[in-house]
Amino acid sequence: MIITVVAILTHSLSGNVPGDILQKSLITLPFVLVGALAGFYLDRFINPAVFRKIVLVLLLILGINLALIWR
Repeated sequence: MIITVVAILTHSLSGNVPGDILQKSLITLPFVLVGALAGFYLDRFINPAVFRKIVLVLLLILGINLALIWR
């Protein structure tokens, strides 16, 4: 996450990111932080094996979705 923030800042300062994209990214930042904090809290209540399966299924769905959009 830190590397991503540094990359975004570097691209923004270099002028590679349009203003509207940067503005929309900043709008979503609080939601990302809330989601991360909720994930850290809920982590202790979720079985790791079930969580891994859920993540793998969601990644599969996202991959199929991207494959269908970009064909």
